[in-house]
Amino acid sequence: IINTYLYPGAAIDEYPTLLQINAKPKQRAAILEKLRNAGVVISDNKKETLALKIRLVVSDIIETENETPFNLSVLIADKLELNYTYLSNIFSEVYKYTIEQHIIQCKVVKAKKLLKAGHLSVKQIASVLRYSSPAHFSYQFKSITGLTPTEYKRTKLLMQ
Repeated sequence: IINTYLYPGAAIDEYPTLLQINAKPKQRAAILEKLRNAGVVISDNKKETLALKIRLVVSDIIETENETPFNLSVLIADKLELNYTYLSNIFSEVYKYTIEQHIIQCKVVKAKKLLKAGHLSVKQIASVLRYSSPAHFSYQFKSITGLTPTEYKRTKLLMQ
């Protein structure tokens, strides 16, 4: 009855989760009531739901693609079958930051995983994530984490 949509590799309690409840109205009401009683925050706000779908699509693209596609805005709009400008406006209205900022956050999360795995160089990771240069990748990575990718990798290796 319930289809759950999570960030790839995430536990259900780590991020907002999109639930699609395919049930008759009375069943749906009962399920929603049980979820609310269990402390789950339920939102029927269409803008919030669309913004969450955008987050999930972006995360899915970044996490599951071997290489990040060049034109993410077109891919996001195609997957959601809506105009990218409209999606961008809704996303910014709900989250108070841009889709582009979310994409950067997702790329940094993937970069951390790749750095921890230790199979790729910083230059290779920058290429996989479609950065224009390793320097640009390092700049964005450091602006989010406070460390360069090399420093992050070294720190993680020391912790193992």
